Amino acid sequence: MTEPEPIVHSTSLIGSPHRMLQGFVRSKNQRILQGDVEFAGVAEVGAYAIVGCGSKIGQRVIIDRMCQIDQDVVIGDDVLVIYQARIGAGCRIGSNCVIGGILCEDTHVGEGAQVFGRLVHRHLDPAQSWDHRAEFDRGPKIDRGAFVGHESLLIGDILIGERSYVCGGAIVTRDVPPKHIAYGVNNIVHHNEWPGELSESPFFRE
Repeated sequence: MTEPEPIVHSTSLIGSPHRMLQGFVRSKNQRILQGDVEFAGVAEVGAYAIVGCGSKIGQRVIIDRMCQIDQDVVIGDDVLVIYQARIGAGCRIGSNCVIGGILCEDTHVGEGAQVFGRLVHRHLDPAQSWDHRAEFDRGPKIDRGAFVGHESLLIGDILIGERSYVCGGAIVTRDVPPKHIAYGVNNIVHHNEWPGELSESPFFRE
């Protein structure tokens, strides 16, 4: 019995090659891949979505219309990619996640996390051209079960801990411990100290 084929909209682009941009410099941390996209099982890819070459897509993954996935991305089972999400090259996304934001290259997202904000590198040296990555600049890491709200901004090599919650619009440049809430600009409190109803959510009890 053959495996069911993924459902791919006719306008989507599967196996998109890497685009070399301004000032591209190849480094040991940057692989340029060729080859097809690997689908582990049934998946759905919506209109005008892009999936880069060498990516591996798990079972029952839904990639909504106009989402963009770059090369060498690994997505686990039962993941939903929505809201025109952008997932950079080399990202690793665990199973049962919802991704609706922007993930810079090589971001790691743990199982069951929900990410709707913007995760970016620090870009500390604007003298370098845009595509130059001779020095590896790590992006944020999202631990399992964490929530990252809409329009939040996470910058640099930081860890958003297990079952932590980043409020919409927050700016975060430092680690958020497990079961903590980040809000405003780098304000971080344990969920028990939060004055609103969020502190009583079962989200922090699981």
